Amino acid sequence: MEQTAGAGSGILSEPLMRTLGSIDEFKGRWPMLSRLPKERLGFHRREMVISTIVSSCRMDGIDIDAAQLRELLARQGGVHDLRSRQERMAAGLARVMREIMDTARDEAFSTALLRRLHLALLRHSPEDELHRGEYRWVALEPSNLDSFASCLWERSADTMEPFSPSTIPAEMERLVSTTLSSLESGPAHPIVTVAWFTARLLAVHPFQSAMGRLSRAASLLLMLRSGYEHLLYHSLDALLEERREEYHNRLAGALGAAAPADPEADGEHGLLSWTRFFASTILSQCEAAESRMKGELLLAPLPGLSEEILSLARQQGRVTLGAAGRMTGANRNTLKVHFRRLCAQGLLAMHGSGRGVWYSPE
Repeated sequence: MEQTAGAGSGILSEPLMRTLGSIDEFKGRWPMLSRLPKERLGFHRREMVISTIVSSCRMDGIDIDAAQLRELLARQGGVHDLRSRQERMAAGLARVMREIMDTARDEAFSTALLRRLHLALLRHSPEDELHRGEYRWVALEPSNLDSFASCLWERSADTMEPFSPSTIPAEMERLVSTTLSSLESGPAHPIVTVAWFTARLLAVHPFQSAMGRLSRAASLLLMLRSGYEHLLYHSLDALLEERREEYHNRLAGALGAAAPADPEADGEHGLLSWTRFFASTILSQCEAAESRMKGELLLAPLPGLSEEILSLARQQGRVTLGAAGRMTGANRNTLKVHFRRLCAQGLLAMHGSGRGVWYSPE
């Protein structure tokens, strides 16, 4: 049975297992791939934030582009400087992203933190003053849903059973507790747990509005807390926006899944389908982040020793650690660092294993 939830157990299907394995293999390589000057890493983080805010807002029906957002952030001097509801919504998400980057990653994940993030999302919106950071006190109806929630409702109305306001506090405590337990001690893979958390959060729908932006921000926060640092360097939300139709369909199909599903009954809709989509999108993010880092590394000048190793490989068609040591006189451990870096940059390819390892120029 395929594992689908933070509290679930079972055997991962082969396709999902391969996807998760590829993501975790990339996660292990990330420290070497991201060996860039701090100012360049900072640039890519800022670009990710801009892209995330723009894409997340647009998926919630808030029309803003990157140029408008940059201008907004450059002049923002308080709520009176925000000229439209679109700007107020974008400024709220910018505030949430700053919290995630600066402080929230190191705080205990709790219902209080989620309420604070929701408060920040709507901080600049006077029309949302009564319910920002507060659990909803009215029943969900098509007439009182925002753009993102309406989109999911249309696709899941036949299977979704809305939670009544009186059940929300207990459901949220249970959701956070189950998620934390799974992330800290398993048995589910972190990405499987975060996928389940996202679907469950949207099914409970604890706040009246802004659930799309909140769910994506909370998922990013949980992934960063689980060590997936590469998500800071290419926007996952931008990829979700590119696949918006499938994103809506897969997620809507999972909203009625309160517990692990039977994979044979799941078909192309349900929690398993959403988990596979979520994992495959993260794998695409890995590939985009790798391409971005390799592009930067190729532009950076190679250290002298790396140049020597690469020259040997090109002259002879292949090179080993031992041969490089004899030719350069460099320490073996130092050589290992340079070989790993050259492989990460895509300049060398490793072949074989153990004592038989050798490298060829790409």
